[in-house]
Amino acid sequence: MALKKEFQDKMHAYTWEEVFVGTAFKKCSEAKYGSETGTRWELPGLNDDVFFVSFDTDDKIYLFSKENDQVPYDAINKYELARNLKFDGNSRLADEFTSTGLPMVRTVLTDLREDYRTNLDSEYGHLPVKERKFFDPALYSAVEIDLRRREASLEAQRLFEKSKHQDDLKTPKGSSLADFLAKPLEPQRWVIEGILPVNGNCSVVAAMKTGKSTLVYNFIYALVLGKPFLDKFHTNPIEGRVGFVNFELTEEQCQDWFLASPIQPTDPVHVWNLRGEPNPFRTEESIAEFSQEVANEGIRVLILDPWSSLFVGDTNNNDEVKKFWLTLDAFKKSAGVKELIIPIHAGRDITKSRGASSLDDHPDSIIHLTRQSDGIRTLRATGRDVEVPEGELAFDRATLLLSYNGAVTPESKDERTAKMLRRMIEEKGKVSASDIYRYAGKGKTDVQAARDLLVKRGELIEEKIGSSKFYEVNPKYISSFLVSSREVPEIGMDSVSSAISREQESLSEEKGNLSGCRPCHQRDATQFVFLNMEIRVCQKCDFIHDVWAVESITLLEEEGDSL
Repeated sequence: MALKKEFQDKMHAYTWEEVFVGTAFKKCSEAKYGSETGTRWELPGLNDDVFFVSFDTDDKIYLFSKENDQVPYDAINKYELARNLKFDGNSRLADEFTSTGLPMVRTVLTDLREDYRTNLDSEYGHLPVKERKFFDPALYSAVEIDLRRREASLEAQRLFEKSKHQDDLKTPKGSSLADFLAKPLEPQRWVIEGILPVNGNCSVVAAMKTGKSTLVYNFIYALVLGKPFLDKFHTNPIEGRVGFVNFELTEEQCQDWFLASPIQPTDPVHVWNLRGEPNPFRTEESIAEFSQEVANEGIRVLILDPWSSLFVGDTNNNDEVKKFWLTLDAFKKSAGVKELIIPIHAGRDITKSRGASSLDDHPDSIIHLTRQSDGIRTLRATGRDVEVPEGELAFDRATLLLSYNGAVTPESKDERTAKMLRRMIEEKGKVSASDIYRYAGKGKTDVQAARDLLVKRGELIEEKIGSSKFYEVNPKYISSFLVSSREVPEIGMDSVSSAISREQESLSEEKGNLSGCRPCHQRDATQFVFLNMEIRVCQKCDFIHDVWAVESITLLEEEGDSL
């Protein structure tokens, strides 16, 4: 507003004739308006209903109606009139022109200035600015003025930063190693052994829908009840309460999780549900207010879920991320919080946090939660004196509690991959070696080890055709595979019943022989028992040839409703 007032004052130096020159407005007769004489300006042919009246002693022009030319119904200052008539309403152009102080009407000086500028450009225009400025006094002056402005801005910024920290305490002085080692300090202690150190910050890095919220509830359960975290890591009792700041779940979801978990309403937990609400870390004032609230609640461990909702700034800017971590440390100190736990969304590389690399520099421990291709969750932790190897997590859906089952060994990893691989090959049928790598979606080394394990145990049949290798599930293992919980619904009673009716008349004749598969004409078949039924299936196209009850068809039909 002050800047606009400056240009309004400068525009006062121009006459009304200068403002109107070059426009369609014409100067008409002078007339008395009250005790003063004013000049009338009209817009012939365009708007005969209104006209302007200006006064030499006034910086405003008044708009009158011809129906009532005694009382004006609007007043416009000289700057606004010039901006709209001369510069098409563009404030920047009006300001730049006004600041030059150049006349609005063409004069001899205008022509001389243009001639001077043309000659200057033709003679020195090809030179770079750093040389041309010495031949162009106006350019030299503009450069010097802008340079001083920039220097002033930098100095103002320096003084501003200094004023922000003028009340800070002095940086402590250093000491000799002997004095430092003689300082009476307690050895490093843990809130959760090997996971969360006292006064530490812990981040949980995981891709979306991996189980971050479940892990958060397991943190709260261990901390408030003193139970081993993940049924593995000893948790020391804490003095104070656990605070949970929820930015992600709805209130209904958050409540359902608490009601389903073993955490009781009387346990020392305080909850902030801030999804869709203002971020308490958005300004210095809001941080100070939230800090006081947290201190009043006696919070010892604070969980902020997730980082992306509380961080204010560019997530890819290392400097901004570092600065925010320091802000959180200052917040901890003022709020009396000892430990922070912050879930962080993983990036495209699920082993790393999304955003700036400095996001992983500050935490004392980093937990990596990963969902494997077969649905198994694994957890590992790294940090300062933190080294927990990757291990599988078991989940008790009834209590929402997780258990760490120890480090994943190469053998257990191969078994898990082998189980997934056999399931995939059964679904796809005979596949080539290259297709196995493509379908599995895992590292080539892991897939090869699991595939070789299945071949060695006889669960896969390896067939070499030309220079390629093909693999399919050994028929004698299909029975145990089909009766798994994933595959039972895919068979169903409808397909079994249709097979029974289709083949019932020929069971006695074909039970001992198979002259050839009707769809594919192959003679290879496999026979297995499933749900009190004996089933004969073509190995090539999976066509069901024979189905008969091991005991009786009647027994099968009676049990059908319960399947």
